[in-house]
Amino acid sequence: MAKYTVKFSCGHEGVVDLIGKEKDRQRRIEYLEGCGLCTECYKAKMREKEAETPLTLAIQCNPLDTLPFRLVFSGNTLPVKDEIKKLGYSWGRIGTGGILNVLSKPTPAWYTDARTLEELEEELKKATEVFPDLIIHRNFSQSDLIVYTEKQKKEETKQAKIKEKIAEIPVPQKPACYPEGYWNQRFYTSRQEGKRRLYIDGKETTIPEEDAQAIENYLQELSAYKAKIKEAKKSVTE
Repeated sequence: MAKYTVKFSCGHEGVVDLIGKEKDRQRRIEYLEGCGLCTECYKAKMREKEAETPLTLAIQCNPLDTLPFRLVFSGNTLPVKDEIKKLGYSWGRIGTGGILNVLSKPTPAWYTDARTLEELEEELKKATEVFPDLIIHRNFSQSDLIVYTEKQKKEETKQAKIKEKIAEIPVPQKPACYPEGYWNQRFYTSRQEGKRRLYIDGKETTIPEEDAQAIENYLQELSAYKAKIKEAKKSVTE
């Protein structure tokens, strides 16, 4: 790799990094001098192009992703960027979407994600209410939807099985003496016989020993209950 100072077609000079054989580098330099633009002129050209392009919302789909749908604004977004931001969109560099998204070159844009078709339609409804003339492009195939639908069915079946297993696990009953308010779940010895100290919302208080034991038993049962739920979730693979 070597650095070359090039005078672009716009008349400005800039430094570029070039690799490859010398003849290929010279060919690239000739192209930049005849057709290339410096960074600032290229940005200005892109802004002009965006300003001439109607506001558009493209829908990408990667059916294998946790958030399979992505909505991406393009076109003349600069004058309405605040409205887009209020809709919950983020500014960032993103790919072209789809299963081969990792192979695409990221570009800056306003975007948001949706987990389901229902969420997607809700996002579209909100966007068209703010921008009635919005052009919508659904940049995904029927095959993408088929893969997404099959994946959703498997996930719904899995969650139903998990729900059944969890329903079979007895839920610990919280004792009436359980502290109300913020408590760090710690007891401290008390000078009063048959009492234990604890702090609720930062204030010290005492409770009878039998209540403390009931609470400790409940916490142990609750910990075991959570462990059983975790194990139930792991046991269901499909």
